[in-house]
Amino acid sequence: MGFVWSTAHDAQWFNMFEELKKCKQIHGHCSAPLKRPSNKRLANWVSRQRHHYFQMKEGRSATMIAECVDTLCSYRKWKRQ
Repeated sequence: MGFVWSTAHDAQWFNMFEELKKCKQIHGHCSAPLKRPSNKRLANWVSRQRHHYFQMKEGRSATMIAECVDTLCSYRKWKRQ
């Protein structure tokens, strides 16, 4: 994708994004159900990303950086406005 991941947090975010892509390949969607123990970590991550994204969209302070938003928007149905 051309991004430089400079911190451990960035690398962890990218690793979770790769898990999301694998989940979509296997299941055909990006919804990771919380009820499935094997998906709990990924489901929590997706939920946090949605929360941060909508905080950012509403103009509230969010920890999500633009590169993460762009990456998710290019892969998911989230629309950046």
